Amino acid sequence: MAFSRLRYFLILFLLAVVAWSGNSMLHLALWGYLPFWFLAALWGATVLFVSTRYTRHPLNLSLLGASLGSGCLLWLGFPTMPFTFLMFVGLVPLLWVYRQVRAHNSPKSHWQLFRYVFCAMLTWNILSTWWVCNAGFLAGIVANILNALLMTVPWAMYHRIEPRLKPWQGYMALSSFWLTFEHIHQSWDMSWPWLTLGNALAQQPTWVQWYAWTGTSGGTLWIWVVNILCYSLLRSRLDAGVFPVFRRWLPIIAALVVPIFISVLIYVTYSPTGETVEVVAIQPNYEPFYEKFDIPDNVQWQRFTKLSEEKLTPNTAFLVFPETSFSVGEEHELGTNSNVRTAKDLVQKYPRLALATGSDSYWVFRAGESTSGHDAIRDKPRYRDTLHYEAYNSALLLTAKDSMLQVYHKSKLVPGPEVLPFKHLLGFLQPIVQHLGGTMAGLGTQRERAVFRHGKLAIAPVICYESIYGDYSTGYIRNGAQAIFIMTNDGWWDDTPGYLQHRAFSQLRAIETRRDVVRAANTGSSCFIDQRGCVSQATPYNVATAIRGNMRFNSAMTFYARFGEILSWLAVLVGCILFLAGVLKGRHRDVSA
Repeated sequence: MAFSRLRYFLILFLLAVVAWSGNSMLHLALWGYLPFWFLAALWGATVLFVSTRYTRHPLNLSLLGASLGSGCLLWLGFPTMPFTFLMFVGLVPLLWVYRQVRAHNSPKSHWQLFRYVFCAMLTWNILSTWWVCNAGFLAGIVANILNALLMTVPWAMYHRIEPRLKPWQGYMALSSFWLTFEHIHQSWDMSWPWLTLGNALAQQPTWVQWYAWTGTSGGTLWIWVVNILCYSLLRSRLDAGVFPVFRRWLPIIAALVVPIFISVLIYVTYSPTGETVEVVAIQPNYEPFYEKFDIPDNVQWQRFTKLSEEKLTPNTAFLVFPETSFSVGEEHELGTNSNVRTAKDLVQKYPRLALATGSDSYWVFRAGESTSGHDAIRDKPRYRDTLHYEAYNSALLLTAKDSMLQVYHKSKLVPGPEVLPFKHLLGFLQPIVQHLGGTMAGLGTQRERAVFRHGKLAIAPVICYESIYGDYSTGYIRNGAQAIFIMTNDGWWDDTPGYLQHRAFSQLRAIETRRDVVRAANTGSSCFIDQRGCVSQATPYNVATAIRGNMRFNSAMTFYARFGEILSWLAVLVGCILFLAGVLKGRHRDVSA
């Protein structure tokens, strides 16, 4: 009775938080942390409401609590929370839940497992990426739910074959399935690899210097191995009823200490290499919802110019502006665009200078020009014909000496705002979308990673969302990039953990490729990152400023930059073999029976 009263009291309290935060969002232009309180309270009230009948398992409340605990541990271990070490035990409660569900031997155990895993994964998603709702409320909710659903797939595959495999084979299968999921999640239309387990270690660059060989998949595997070892120790403790002897702790200690020791050794012995170049990055600090795209370009140029000239020197080689700093119009006519001319005027004051900037642009297809291979064609009726064009989120490089601008089109697009997932399957919705004034075309892309060159120097013009993809970013390096310029606009998420997580992932790109990184954010956090992943001159949120620093342009190739996701592909192979082995063993038993 006491629990029932407390439960109903908590539900009412959480619903009051939902009402307060929802009402506040209706009356405020910028939401900050309000979506966190709304989603966390709504999810908490939902779980409490269904808790007593969540499943028919006799340990239902204990399993539900463990699932919530697993999600909370993963959140506390993920940036920007300061408890990274909790990632190494965050999956232990969920492994215990799986064992209890399997031991119950219910005919609907698969449905019970799904509910508990989904509870854990949705808790983690909400608590770690709730800030997505600041860019689009309903889209953020859908993204959190869909991502949590996808995270249950590796567990469902594990549940399918685990009884037919040896324990160590089962654990190998589960970790391989998860690595396979993360690998697929970086390449398909619904790509959202933000919560890749290996990303959680971004706040600890001294722990993961070996990402130069493995990428984030190495961190994911490390987290799984330690969690499995910790759970095995816990299980032996529960089965035996006595505290394990010290030797049983040795594998866990070794699994934790050895990778960190190797990483620290690399960290202290690695010497950044390459030609030193002076770079200036601008953070103009225009709020994207109500300022950036409403203030006239000539007014914005005054702030850009003022901030630039405060930091530029005769020795500056590169000036970096953020994503979509200006619109440059039709790419056939870049030379006559007023923003390009203004940029040229600024650059010509510094003969050694090159300007790298984000921009909006589009390409108009001329009569007879082939549109094959272009998936983002837009049509605009004209007087006697139809204008065919493609819109881009672009990066440009211009110098005082070169008349031709170098152009790159962002090619890893954000699902939803920049590209409609599975638009070829959803083509039947085109008339409805057009009637509502929208388009299913999305933004245009390009196949190859472009590298901007300024004399002997070569840079990777990485645009915003692209920087969270490790293997994708290596494409620039293989094409000759010696440093990474990230042009981004992190203001869509307001002053929340989103922009800090995004900055942390840039540290991993520096380690994986051994390239210096500069981030130029419209607002968020601009900074320099060295080849060991260490951040310097990080700017605060909501401040218009500029930073100047020296970057090393390195031409050496890391193992990961050269060969990419070998570990992920190995996990795909191992996962396929173990899944087939489990299925075939099951069929053999059925035939024998």
